[in-house]
Amino acid sequence: MRKTVFAFLKAIGKFLPKSLKLRLLSLRVVRYLCFGKFGVTPFWEDRLRLFMKQIIKPGMTCIDVGANNGEHTKLMAELVGAAGKVFSYEAFPETARVLAEDMKGLDNVTVGNYAVSDGSVDSIPLFAGRNHSSAEWSILSDRGEGFESTSTLNVPSASVDQLVGEVQVDFVKIDVEGAEPMVLNGMRKMLRAAKPVVMIEFHKGAWHGRKALLDAGYTLYDPGGRKIDPASDTRSYHTYAFPPETELDAEAILQGCGPVTW
Repeated sequence: MRKTVFAFLKAIGKFLPKSLKLRLLSLRVVRYLCFGKFGVTPFWEDRLRLFMKQIIKPGMTCIDVGANNGEHTKLMAELVGAAGKVFSYEAFPETARVLAEDMKGLDNVTVGNYAVSDGSVDSIPLFAGRNHSSAEWSILSDRGEGFESTSTLNVPSASVDQLVGEVQVDFVKIDVEGAEPMVLNGMRKMLRAAKPVVMIEFHKGAWHGRKALLDAGYTLYDPGGRKIDPASDTRSYHTYAFPPETELDAEAILQGCGPVTW
């Protein structure tokens, strides 16, 4: 049923303006047909959840970098089960405190209040996002989105490699509001040794950070399952990175997660 709906949307999407496509995807009935739920989260969040459900298996270890309210952390914990492990990191202290409270009772989740970076310092300034949104705090004062913020506090900082050491990690989600290059540079050892699948949001001015993935032999895909040319300067906001010699069919997995740009 879902594949039929996807095919129909793709067919009619060729003749519709982008604004109308987005309005269609926001309709509750369309979201139910596409994603099997009447949720109100953005459709790209639904796609990410479907992606994680295909990638993450019981017993795996996952990392949620920029966990915010922990929605993705909770899903990871559910998918890895009692034999698995989830490391969840959030920079803003109050959000991290609430996150830790919400994760009490989940023995497979470890929450850390860290601004994950390249590991060059153990404390780093944190800058507020637009309207001090709890989802947009960043270690960058200017993230290329038309506004510049001032620092309000310092928070503990460490790299992924420092935080998890030699642990075999299978999946990493990164949403760090423009600090992607620093986070990726701080997990170069893991990318080469553990070779996890990585889902990352590249904000404006951060696209060059993909070099850490490419240097480790990763193949990058856009949300529609199309390979991204390593030399392309065209940023893919949502990027899915698969390690070398993976047995996963990246294109099929991504194309099975629902419509994106049609």
